[in-house]
Amino acid sequence: MNPRVFRHLAEGLLVAATLAGPAPAVWADRLEVDLSQHRIAIEPQFTGAEVLLFGAVDGAGEVVIVLRGPPQPVVVRRKARTAGIWLNRDEIRFSGVPGYYAVAASRPLAEIGTEDIFEANEIGLANLRVTGGEAVSAAERARFRAALIRNKSRQRLYLDRLGAVAFVGRQLFRANFAFPANVPTGRYRADIFLIESDRLISKRSTTLDITKSGLEAALYRYAHEKSWLYGLLAVTVALVAGWLAGVIFRKA
Repeated sequence: MNPRVFRHLAEGLLVAATLAGPAPAVWADRLEVDLSQHRIAIEPQFTGAEVLLFGAVDGAGEVVIVLRGPPQPVVVRRKARTAGIWLNRDEIRFSGVPGYYAVAASRPLAEIGTEDIFEANEIGLANLRVTGGEAVSAAERARFRAALIRNKSRQRLYLDRLGAVAFVGRQLFRANFAFPANVPTGRYRADIFLIESDRLISKRSTTLDITKSGLEAALYRYAHEKSWLYGLLAVTVALVAGWLAGVIFRKA
C-alpha cells in the first residue's frame, strides 16, 4: 500500500476513535489495529501475497505482532539407513501446528519484555506450543520439534527472522507480512501486543482468510465433498492418458 494511503487510513482511524470520546472501550485498551485486506484469494496464477497491518497506540509502549495460520496436524519422520536404503524409521504426529507463523516487533524482543510474557503469548518460535510426542523422551521430542520448525522455515511458512514494526510518528504504526505461493488456506489470526516497562499493557486481535478461488477452488471442493468420485475420475484420466501415450509411441 502507498505510504500516503496508509497514513490517511491510520489517521482516519485515530480521529474516529478520538472524536468518539471516552465511552468506547477501544481506547481504554490503548491499542487499535486493522489490515489492508481481510481476504486473499488463491487463483491458478497465484505467486504469493503481501498484507499490511496498521494501527495506532494511545501512549508509550512497544508493539509486537504475531501472525499465525490455521492449526493443522503434521507428521515428522526420521529416516535411517537400512541395508543401504534410506527408510522412514521413526515418526511423531504433532497437532495444533500453525500452517504459517511470523513475528514482527518495533524493537528487538530482548529489549521489549520478559521471557514470561513471550512464553505465555507464544511470541517467538522457541515459545510455540504444539502437542504430540509426549510418549517419547523430552530430548527426542525436542529433536523432532526442531525438525518440524526447520521444515516449515525451509518452505518459507515460518519466518525465523523478526519482522519490523515501523512507527509513523508517535502513535501510528505499520508492519508488512509476506505469504509464499504455497501458503495454506484457512483463517489466520494476528495478535497485537502493546508492552511497556516489561508489562503487557494491551492486546488486540484481527483475522485474515486465505481461500482458493476459480477452477482450483472447484476442484478442491469436489475432491473433498465427493472424494470417491474424484478418485475414480483421476484413475480414469490416468488410464486414458497412458493409453493415448501408448498409441502415439506405437505410431512413432
